[in-house]
Amino acid sequence: WTEVSPIPAGAPTSLALTPPPSSNAAAVPAWTSGGALALVGDSLWIVDRDRSRVVAVGALTGQVAIDVPLGAAPDQLVAFPSDDGGSTQDTTVVVTSAVGQRIVRLAADGSIVADVASSGAPLAVAVSPDRSQLFVSDVAESRIELRDPHTLALLASAETLEMPRALAATGESSTGGASVWAVHQHGQVVRYDVTTAADELLLTATSQIELRRSLPEDELYNLGVLPVARPTRALACAVAKSGP
Repeated sequence: WTEVSPIPAGAPTSLALTPPPSSNAAAVPAWTSGGALALVGDSLWIVDRDRSRVVAVGALTGQVAIDVPLGAAPDQLVAFPSDDGGSTQDTTVVVTSAVGQRIVRLAADGSIVADVASSGAPLAVAVSPDRSQLFVSDVAESRIELRDPHTLALLASAETLEMPRALAATGESSTGGASVWAVHQHGQVVRYDVTTAADELLLTATSQIELRRSLPEDELYNLGVLPVARPTRALACAVAKSGP
């Protein structure tokens, strides 16, 4: 609010933003800056961009159980059982870092089992329901990559609309394989049906949702300043198991 307009006269004082005291580190929980999270069993895996780390927090206790420093700010993660039985003891956590140009795979105990460099800017990440395909978005090249979920090796890639910032994968597509929903920088949410052939990844757009691209009539703005049409920037995407 304060970046758009001054606080209106007579507004409740609770609207004022009060930063936490910098002199008291204990006043700020160690994992307040989580930018992405995933729940596996009773562990909540959280991205902590400010401290360039990933932590696992007890969902019931709120205590940090695992702390993994990465050296570069992580962006998003996906966590899933790595075996067919779904045991949380075999949890795989895949983390992306666009700034660090890295993709990292963690074991359930937080140890790094795979760490690969990327020539682009890996941001969003999703895994197919059968856990056989890992999808990573490269926002620098506006493409989606297909990677091996265990070694993280790049298998193929395909261009998409501009800057896919979030991904969600389902097992329902017209091709019989996986579908990937991608949220793009300028408000488009697109469903891509996935087809793989040899070393090629084919993405067929089968559905598209256009989020709001301009200010509604009741949007508040400063008098004398013309409203500017700004595209929506969506940041997350999920698909319910019961439907699209």
